[in-house]
Amino acid sequence: MKLPVHLENANEWLLVGPMGPLVPPKLASLPTLAVDGGLNFCERFDLWLGDGDSGSPPSESSHVHLYPQEKDRSDLSLSLGLFGGKKGLDLHFWGFLGGRRDHEWITIGETLSFLDTSSASKATFYNGEGKVELYCMAGGLWNFQHQGVFSLAGLKRGQFRITGQCKYEISEWTEINALSSHGLSNLGLGDFQLECESPMILFLAQEKR
Repeated sequence: MKLPVHLENANEWLLVGPMGPLVPPKLASLPTLAVDGGLNFCERFDLWLGDGDSGSPPSESSHVHLYPQEKDRSDLSLSLGLFGGKKGLDLHFWGFLGGRRDHEWITIGETLSFLDTSSASKATFYNGEGKVELYCMAGGLWNFQHQGVFSLAGLKRGQFRITGQCKYEISEWTEINALSSHGLSNLGLGDFQLECESPMILFLAQEKR
């Protein structure tokens, strides 16, 4: 199971999940991996992987990977396995938020586990309104631009620091436990930098209507 030969060196990818909505034009031109029912929300794709439980597999394509529904890894986990060993990836996750809470948590967990072995890589998750809801990033130095509330968390203990235009700067390396409230509800005021030794999540607070 491999990426298409002509896309082996592509570092920016769109992964489309089963929650929709339709992929917007700003992302549609990227190399696209449709994950199972994500096929229903992209007008074109370069690769499809799934077990068919959230949508029928493509009928004609040389880049289709069909798996049995009874297996010990999710379709997303298998999809991320296609990128094993690659570094500096910029992944866009469309259609993976808004469904079952357990699916969301495990999707994020699988993504962080992948980023633990893919240095200098980042995953951007979009919600059903097309807005960025969270980032997952590998350990390293990252620059962000955000006006508004954000929170930081990881799924394992690690060191981090945050500097720049935010309300609560942490300039010294500081240990944070898994899903600790220590990174809860900071305020972005423009450009700021996050440095972390292991993968972390940056949640962007969404305004309630």
